[in-house]
Amino acid sequence: MKVLDARWDRITHVTVNPTYWPVVPRKVPVAGHTVHVGWFAEEQDPNKLLLFSYAAGRWDLLVVPPETDAAAAARLMSAAAAPGGILTASALMVSEDATRDAREALWQEEGWETEGGAASATGNQAALLTSARGK
Repeated sequence: MKVLDARWDRITHVTVNPTYWPVVPRKVPVAGHTVHVGWFAEEQDPNKLLLFSYAAGRWDLLVVPPETDAAAAARLMSAAAAPGGILTASALMVSEDATRDAREALWQEEGWETEGGAASATGNQAALLTSARGK
């Protein structure tokens, strides 16, 4: 927060949704002053952190979980920073989860195909039909 404080001219408040923050301190010392921390369970997206500064106003920041791989984090940060973006922080996270699930399903299918999946299964069915007909 020290870097952001210097860049945006004195951050005064931070708000979080306590869903992913097990401990929310009331105050945080930053660069010689105190930043007040608030939390809003219903009103604030759990995947967003809000920073308030007298000079810069309000900044909405996407919170990317630490277990997120680098490629996914880069996609999320890029999408969050896109001008005119209309997705909420949680919608971005859900979209990334869906993208990850689709990629995993594709990788599994490709693995199945390269190990003799569909082509092998089709050949086996044809052989079964031929033997069942007595040919």
